[in-house]
Amino acid sequence: MNTIKPTDAYKSFLHFINLIESDNPTYTIDFLKKESSFSVDAKFKIVDNGDYELSFSTKEVIPPQTFHNFLTIIQSELYNIVFENIYNQQVQIKISNSESSVEYRITTKSFRSTIEDTLDDTYFCSFFKYDHNVFNPDKTCILGFSHKPIEIKIEECELIIFWGDKTATDGTTKDERYLMFFSKNKTKQTTFNRLVDAIRVTWGLISGYYIGKNVYYLSCKPELGLSELNFSYNNLQEEIITYRGMLDSKLYDNIPEDETHLTIVEFERLVTLFYNNDSFHRAGLFLIHASKDVGLSKGGMAAVALETITGEIERNVNAKKRGDTNEFKLPEALNKELENVITRFKEANKITDKQQQHYLKKLENFSTPFNSDKLSNPFRLLKITLSKTEKGIIENRNKILHGSLPKKGRGLEFVANLNDDELVFYVSNKLIMLCTMLLFRMADKNIDKRINDWGVTIIVKKHLIEKGKYIGNGGIKHRMISEMNPMEDSPEWLA
Repeated sequence: MNTIKPTDAYKSFLHFINLIESDNPTYTIDFLKKESSFSVDAKFKIVDNGDYELSFSTKEVIPPQTFHNFLTIIQSELYNIVFENIYNQQVQIKISNSESSVEYRITTKSFRSTIEDTLDDTYFCSFFKYDHNVFNPDKTCILGFSHKPIEIKIEECELIIFWGDKTATDGTTKDERYLMFFSKNKTKQTTFNRLVDAIRVTWGLISGYYIGKNVYYLSCKPELGLSELNFSYNNLQEEIITYRGMLDSKLYDNIPEDETHLTIVEFERLVTLFYNNDSFHRAGLFLIHASKDVGLSKGGMAAVALETITGEIERNVNAKKRGDTNEFKLPEALNKELENVITRFKEANKITDKQQQHYLKKLENFSTPFNSDKLSNPFRLLKITLSKTEKGIIENRNKILHGSLPKKGRGLEFVANLNDDELVFYVSNKLIMLCTMLLFRMADKNIDKRINDWGVTIIVKKHLIEKGKYIGNGGIKHRMISEMNPMEDSPEWLA
């Protein structure tokens, strides 16, 4: 299998997928009736929303709950299809007056070719449908990338990413294709899926396109022949197009491409970060959803992501490498003295037992840094210098998390002339940018890229349009991770 060319594998599997999606195959479905059984010819094909529809007619009445409560299996000459009954969305029954027959239509979002739901020690391939007009090799933010396959190796799994050929033939601008993920070696299904999901999150964050319309999974053991070709399908409905990728896919005359794009090695290290750490993976998804969302919920998700990322950095970097760096930790002698004072007040009957326990418990929190300090410390650990503006953003994180508007001033002079919606947008996108910087540094301390500062870019462009001024490349702002003196946002940019 590992000697098969990705092009050949893609064409072979795509031909198989096209067969399944068409209405050419005729299937049979068996039903029990008392002590006997009967078979019915059926059609099974994909419909416009990505679901699959099983249709057949019979003079026999089949109770609708049959397709919800029991396993449904349909057969063709080449393969079987097994329905996951919990994914059967709708069962339609229509009685025909002319032939006294009953027509059935059952739609499902998921099926597979075997009763087993996980497979191991085999080769895996997945086909994710994507919009080539929105996401293609020119927009992946990978340095010098073309349509040639990408190879990634993480732990025991070697993976090839292959871009599909154009499939649109109807003369429209719609161009949906499949992106193939192909394992070069035998692996576990959980390992393969986890790696593919890490790639989806990586691209969703840096390019603004989170792949997730629908997906076919195929697996096989070539030494056992075609009988061991297994497949499944899921109508994911998880696609997210944010148009707010954290890296800039455009090319600029005055900006080196290696400052806006990742190398293959850097891309692999970011994928590895999401593959190895569930908290970072979850935070990456938060940031993708936040980039798409609007209003206070946008800032809320970004704030949760920041807390998740900084907490994980403290556990991974601070505790393991630097020890306890909490400058607010009470000296042991001072802590003991405070405990003695509380005890003396209790012995003098000036406080109750309950109060004494409460005060002693509170002593444990004396050493806890303010939230803004906890959230800022990981930037110091990773040698990221924060501007006055960015410190102000972090200080306002708690307000936006709880549905309040950030306070103007305190490092946020830029927002003085912003309305409430612009203020929330600005702070939310700044939080997303700061989170991205931390993730890049955790993936590789040497990664130093220009992160898109959408909080400034979109608002400045909006104000230029409102004033009837030419936009061009005006308003575009990037934030280099390694900047020792980050540029402060100026209210003059909105003048």
